[in-house]
Amino acid sequence: MISIVNWILNLVWPKRFGSVIYVRRTLGTKGFRIHLLALSTAFFAVLAGIFAAGLPTYSLPFICWTVAILFAGSIFGAMWLPLIILAGILALAGGLAALHPEAPQVFVNYCSGYLVGALLGILYNDLVYLHQRFFRRTASRIVYAYDTERSLNFIMSPKIKEVMHAVPPADRDKYFQPDPDEPDKMIKKIDTWLYDFQPDHEPPYPFTVAIIANPIFREKVEDGYREMVDPISEDRELFMRSAERALQSLSQNHVVGAPEIWSKIRIVTVFHKLVPEERWEDVGMAQSYEAGLYEISGYEGEGNIAIDGVSTDDLIDAAAHARDRYLYMLNAASKEFPTSTGANGEDLDPEQLCRETDMLIILSAVPKYKRATAQFANWYEDDTMRPLQPDMNGEEFELEKVRLPEKCEDPVHAFYFHNPGRMAVNVLEASFRTYIHEFGHAISDVDNGVIVDEYYDRFFIDNLPDKPSLNIRWFDVNRFSRKVDKDTGRILQPIPREFSEYRLKLAAKKEPKTAFQSDIDHPSGKENWLGFFPARDNLDANCIMDRTGVRNRFDGLLSKFIYDRLWVKVNRMKRAAASRKTAASSNAKNRSTTTDKSSKSKRKGVDKDASL
Repeated sequence: MISIVNWILNLVWPKRFGSVIYVRRTLGTKGFRIHLLALSTAFFAVLAGIFAAGLPTYSLPFICWTVAILFAGSIFGAMWLPLIILAGILALAGGLAALHPEAPQVFVNYCSGYLVGALLGILYNDLVYLHQRFFRRTASRIVYAYDTERSLNFIMSPKIKEVMHAVPPADRDKYFQPDPDEPDKMIKKIDTWLYDFQPDHEPPYPFTVAIIANPIFREKVEDGYREMVDPISEDRELFMRSAERALQSLSQNHVVGAPEIWSKIRIVTVFHKLVPEERWEDVGMAQSYEAGLYEISGYEGEGNIAIDGVSTDDLIDAAAHARDRYLYMLNAASKEFPTSTGANGEDLDPEQLCRETDMLIILSAVPKYKRATAQFANWYEDDTMRPLQPDMNGEEFELEKVRLPEKCEDPVHAFYFHNPGRMAVNVLEASFRTYIHEFGHAISDVDNGVIVDEYYDRFFIDNLPDKPSLNIRWFDVNRFSRKVDKDTGRILQPIPREFSEYRLKLAAKKEPKTAFQSDIDHPSGKENWLGFFPARDNLDANCIMDRTGVRNRFDGLLSKFIYDRLWVKVNRMKRAAASRKTAASSNAKNRSTTTDKSSKSKRKGVDKDASL
């Protein structure tokens, strides 16, 4: 919402106190998008001018073309601006009348209408802002606070002490209060914070998502690799705006944003300050897709690489060994936090925080690489990160593929990941939906079920000489394959009506299996695709893992699968300890065998699920 009053106040009195900035959001208030309102007003101003002058004044073809062009400009919004500038140049040069005698008057009416609409929109937004500021202060909530002098900030956490890290001691009484039931425990004040869910307990090992500003970008070029400073590492404001956009995308999702899940998720931001001697190997978190493909696969080929026939030239990719670099940044950030004798009363343990981090959201602002990609968790690059893993127990689940031989052996929703899921996003091009879409990939893992895209059939990588290590056999949660004749390639099996049966095998109670139907209305059923997918909850809403639509949500199977996975992780503080006794004897042997096989299976190559 554009408000001139708000802009002036921010200029003379920024929303910061010392080095701390409070990011706020106003609830239940909608303002005008100034440009769109002005375009609409200009369009109607032209119509009013035509009727006021009388239709005979203008020729019928001119009226038709004018209305059509201006209506298109109002619909497409910002794309109309270059034409307005061109018309203005022609008007100043006296060439507008040469195009048509009535054109100058239409242009004057249009510009006048645009100006009036913009002023009305700004005035309305200013009045709404002033009303909220002075009469409805509780409608303005703190999304998060962050300290600009620190590389790492806990912008959301079920551990209140971590949230308090960024709030100066003098301000803490404004935003926190003792818990009525436990006076020694602090809680957020009501009507102060946007995310004010109070968890029933503070998990000692919260489900953690790290949002990282990529410091150095690595690009594959003809003669090798080129490294550059990522623009987002020099623009903290852009980074924090993008982090808030990611928060909005996740919190407004019906699964991730469920109160019992969202209240126990920890979000940390890392804005690492580069020092001259640091190299890409130290802090580089993102790269061009070709750089990662060549590096991991061991190929030094040349030429364009394509996935399903679509070029990968503009894909951004998370770097290999990203967690090692993440730990490097955490060690640097720990020096900025107070010691145990400081104001906050506890140290930052980099290795412990690294162990608890389940997902890395790597943000970049390199203009060329605009399409996001994600890597499934537990992608074994080698064994260097395995010693950091404290516990790999989890809750078992069943996902039976109806009428199909494929099966995942002893799958679990693991308490922890060997290697966190990773998503690389260009903030200049990412839509609101991008973050939750890539989250769906990154929350899954190669050992216990991966969540794949549903808008193309297969995963083909073209123009590689030989790729034996790329033919990885994993378990797709939301995609099954039909039987095909090996000789003719003809599909032998129609899409089964029933997709799968799923249930979480909790030790306390065994829930009944839930059956999920196949999506026979999906394009896969009309185009003879090999793969097919679970049914949507509503035909008017596309699955988040499918093509973009007006409405997007996870389908029934993915909703339950992701919810159970998150539920296990946000509650691992109790089950991780209890399961060592109850599940170790029955599960540890099988899991250790599976883990050993996985670590030796040359899991290298392309695990990406690119948003093409």
